[in-house]
Amino acid sequence: MPSISSRSQPGSGPVVLVGHSYGGAVTSNAAVGRENVKVLVFVAALAPEAGESIGELSGRYRAPPLGETIEPAKLRPRRAGSTRPSGKLV
Repeated sequence: MPSISSRSQPGSGPVVLVGHSYGGAVTSNAAVGRENVKVLVFVAALAPEAGESIGELSGRYRAPPLGETIEPAKLRPRRAGSTRPSGKLV
């Protein structure tokens, strides 16, 4: 956060802050009270409201059903006598 704060100090010109993933929370907080921060960009990021924690934000939504949609990769059978999978997809 110190490097974000130092770059967004008044007098450093207009600033665009970009956050990705958990960096969205850092981006939000770094912009507070900085008049020269003109734009916040969230790329697949958490964007909490002022004073909202990441835990509160993530608690408002149910987890995506990844377990229902991800399937294990099917590997070719092992070679005779081998204890490792072939590592090659079918």
